[in-house]
Amino acid sequence: VGWGAEKSLQIDSRKKRDMQGAAEEKSEDQAIPSEIMEVEEGYPRMALVMAFYLHTERGLEEQVSKDLARAMVGVWITYGFTYQQMREVCHMMDQQEEKEGMLRNMLNMKLSEGFLKPKSFGFSKLIKLTLFYFVRAVCWQ
Repeated sequence: VGWGAEKSLQIDSRKKRDMQGAAEEKSEDQAIPSEIMEVEEGYPRMALVMAFYLHTERGLEEQVSKDLARAMVGVWITYGFTYQQMREVCHMMDQQEEKEGMLRNMLNMKLSEGFLKPKSFGFSKLIKLTLFYFVRAVCWQ
């Protein structure tokens, strides 16, 4: 067994799974432009990444993509979640299903407090794009 194989055996299975999943997603989708990645990490970058995805991967018109992304990020903000809270949920939990479940619970908790559910998109799409953002556009250092 060569050095490279030995080194790869040392990576724990969780990290290996995460890296494989991220690599698969990156190979399927276009790279996020450097102009977007240069924006400071936070909700503004999240909206840009979501708009980019909706326009390039889902084929929505540019303005529609921007408006939808702004509305999606607006839900997190309006519901009172800080960017740091979002980052912690998406970074601390191991499994994709756990992250999705936690984000869904956070959203549903706000509905039970009287917040309105968005009409132009569902929570599933919001969760998917939020996780897409944290996988593709955040450096975990």
